[in-house]
Amino acid sequence: MTDITTDRLAEMVTDALERTCFMVSDPSDPSSVAEQGYELSHCAKIAYSGPAAGFVYVVASDGFLEELASSLLGCEPEDIDLDVEGRDAVKELANIMGGSVTLELGGDNCEYRLGLPEETSPVEYTNGNECYIESTYGALRVYWSPSANATSNAA
Repeated sequence: MTDITTDRLAEMVTDALERTCFMVSDPSDPSSVAEQGYELSHCAKIAYSGPAAGFVYVVASDGFLEELASSLLGCEPEDIDLDVEGRDAVKELANIMGGSVTLELGGDNCEYRLGLPEETSPVEYTNGNECYIESTYGALRVYWSPSANATSNAA
């Protein structure tokens, strides 16, 4: 199985944000995110299965999520309702990152399946790699969690 390093995961996230919603972001670290006072509280995950299986989690701060949703929808951040557009945006980012992970793992040459993104509670890093990203208005944590086997029930 291919291992996705922290640096590669951060590169994948910043590329995806720039490509899909023209967001400028930079890799960061947990201490910088904490110093800025960002609370990462909006979480979604997506399962993937195939030759390898696992999950991708995205956890965003309010400001990051407002910026993401407004960039995806082409409106102002103050027009975003985190309980509506924010919830959809965090799930969409999980979907985008799930696709990026499966391509990185060999999805061009192997059959992978993605489940549906779903909201969840933030999880602690235990297996896999994670990265932190900062944007103009907030922060994001992306956590890649490969499974020990390929039996995940992704749709």
